[in-house]
Amino acid sequence: MPAKLPENEASYREAFNIRRIVLTFKDNELVIHTLYKTPQDKLSPNPNTKRRLREVTDLTREGLKEALGALEVSTPTCVGSSGFIQREDILSVDTKGTAA
Repeated sequence: MPAKLPENEASYREAFNIRRIVLTFKDNELVIHTLYKTPQDKLSPNPNTKRRLREVTDLTREGLKEALGALEVSTPTCVGSSGFIQREDILSVDTKGTAA
């Protein structure tokens, strides 16, 4: 469990908006792509810093928890699929009323 963020940093995170999280499973590796929007009135930490790594790790963790929570309380709908041998299915889950 990560340490609780200071009040000012926690409110800073609330202003972030996660757009997409993509998980790619490879042999002996999990690659996570997190796309998020930062508030215009705040400066984000520079790339390749410990603070930036902590920031994106925390955002990704919270986004994944929210996604898993939505899958627990809502019934997903398949909104797209493709492929024959290698398949891709796209699920949509209603997140209204789920705890963030």
